[in-house]
Amino acid sequence: MINVPIIDAYRPLSYAWNYIIPLGCMHMESKAFDVMAYRRTIREGLAMGASFVLLGDNGDFILPGDRKRYRQSNIVKALAGKDNQIEHTICYQYDLLRPIKGHIAAVLMGNHEEACLHFHEVDPAAELAERLGVPYLGMFGAIRWHTMRRDGKSGGTMLHVLHHGAWVSKAAMPQAAVDWFTKNTPQADIITFAHNHTESPVPIPCFDFPRQGASATKRLRYIVACGTMRENYSSEPGDAPGYDVVKGMGVTAIGAPLIAWRRKNLCGGEGHRRVKNRAAGIPSDWIEIRVTI
Repeated sequence: MINVPIIDAYRPLSYAWNYIIPLGCMHMESKAFDVMAYRRTIREGLAMGASFVLLGDNGDFILPGDRKRYRQSNIVKALAGKDNQIEHTICYQYDLLRPIKGHIAAVLMGNHEEACLHFHEVDPAAELAERLGVPYLGMFGAIRWHTMRRDGKSGGTMLHVLHHGAWVSKAAMPQAAVDWFTKNTPQADIITFAHNHTESPVPIPCFDFPRQGASATKRLRYIVACGTMRENYSSEPGDAPGYDVVKGMGVTAIGAPLIAWRRKNLCGGEGHRRVKNRAAGIPSDWIEIRVTI
């Protein structure tokens, strides 16, 4: 049986914009974490009532046993010299995320948390999600964002697929990621992933064939690479060169995209048209999505 977690999130039925800010690859306990950019992003998001999703690699979790990547000089002073690094790092992340607690829709695992689970039998992303009181999706999952009518029923659904990412490329948008999501997640309206430390939205126009009715409609999907909060090439003079320098990685896109979505106003010359979600056989052309980086 396929086991991909799917959760539901709800917004009031309105033609106003709803906002989602995906935060990926923050690496919060690294000295290369751009805390000012992070605080600016969450401050602006809270001001517009945005929801946040954490796409994994929320921390480095590079411990002394990892001789390939560990650098003592890379750890923030607040955690340097601490024993029980995993617990202290989770607490450090929680304190930084406290201002948006209650506005986070889901937490994902990244490859750094997966390595921590593999070598130390602790999943720090799951621990963080539990402390924040939000759903945990593992490395790959989906959110159904519902708009709600006054009678409590759904006024429409946007399907949001989330993946930490696995497609390494020096391109802003790895073609392998586009191919994988296009093939494997055809129902998604918006797809967000991280891992590559690049920030790029790709619109994918496609047909939407109804199970009822005579004609197809056009639907615009987005695949979005979601950037990072970790600045490459930030090692101080005298420190060992970081993994980014050793591997010849590029400079990074600091920040996070802003995803805006809303229900279209479908009142027109043909009169009011009540739109049900796609599961009932009606196309999803009721939704409008915009992505800003």
